[in-house]
Amino acid sequence: MGKILRVILSILAIAGVSGLSSCDSGGCAELRSAVPRADFFSMSTLKGISVDSLQIVGVGVPGDSVLYGPSSRLSTIYLPMPPLADRVQWRIAYMQELLAQYDLADTITLGFERTPYFAGIECGAMYKYLITEMKYTTNLIDSVAVTDSLVINVDKPTLAIYFRTE
Repeated sequence: MGKILRVILSILAIAGVSGLSSCDSGGCAELRSAVPRADFFSMSTLKGISVDSLQIVGVGVPGDSVLYGPSSRLSTIYLPMPPLADRVQWRIAYMQELLAQYDLADTITLGFERTPYFAGIECGAMYKYLITEMKYTTNLIDSVAVTDSLVINVDKPTLAIYFRTE
């Protein structure tokens, strides 16, 4: 009975050690930082859509960098959060030929609380964000919904942006 128990314990120990080492070598399975994902929808059909000719810029972030240019056709976007602020704003400009002349743009502003957390050995430490406030303009955006107020390093929808399509 003692030999059988030692063999079983040895097998379990080997399986446990190999399981741990395979977990470490696989790398971070999720996103390397907490980034909100916004999906685009048509307000008239409530179905997912792709939108072209958008320029999306972070407002008030270092360099006010362009996140997405008008040459892309987008149905999902990732909107980075600043690690040292409690508010972020993105500007969505409509660069389509007929609309560009009117300088139409919408802004989405999020207020949030940020908390540092350890995501795991593979992913390391990062911030998670809890969205506490949202404001947006409605030039071509009909509405924006927060689908999940907790932003962590998992690729899941955080915002649903509904465009006027008719």
